[in-house]
Amino acid sequence: MDSRFYTLDGKKFYPSVTTIISDGCPKPAQLVSWWKQLGLYADRVAQEAANKGKIIHNAISDLIIGKELKANTFRFDEWEHICRFAEFCHSHNPRFIHTELQQINPELGIAGTLDMLCYINDELWLIDVKTGSGVYETHYVQLGAYKKMWDSDHPERPVDRIGVLHTDATTRGADKKGKSMQGKKWKVCEPEMSAENLWDYFCDIKRLWDRLNPEYEARIISLPDTLKL
Repeated sequence: MDSRFYTLDGKKFYPSVTTIISDGCPKPAQLVSWWKQLGLYADRVAQEAANKGKIIHNAISDLIIGKELKANTFRFDEWEHICRFAEFCHSHNPRFIHTELQQINPELGIAGTLDMLCYINDELWLIDVKTGSGVYETHYVQLGAYKKMWDSDHPERPVDRIGVLHTDATTRGADKKGKSMQGKKWKVCEPEMSAENLWDYFCDIKRLWDRLNPEYEARIISLPDTLKL
């Protein structure tokens, strides 16, 4: 199955929010500069970072559903990120209602997977975990689209706030003024732009993506379930 697309019936496919943003939005200047500096090694380094991010995301999901994790099953740098997530939980006591929730909205024509939905101080938060070195505007646009999908399907319980839990932040500890959720090297970053404006921004990107991909198709590879020589 093509991970860029989601389906309800195996016939009609919907592009993921991240695919639309990745294909239809200019890359951040910092990211472009990084790719140029790495040159021929950029693809390999990017793939390694993606693999690391997936391992951390899976571990966080396991923690949320109550599993116990052991440090010796992870690389040290992976364990650092996982511990920062645990510190966020101990500090702010989120009450999780969903993790790794797949959403498909045929009316909006998009799909995606939400990292986590949780209540913090009686507010419903939609939070996406980012393990890279930066948080970019496109990350907030992604959350704006996710919130739109959730709110469309759950008008009785809309998301109150959205944020990126950045586990590679430059913060040195908790915010002494109590204005932001943060700790040593982690922070929940909120967008300056409203969720409504972020959704409008995403719609602009999607219009361009639709124009460039008028007859998109998911790549489906058929392989046998068993093999014997």
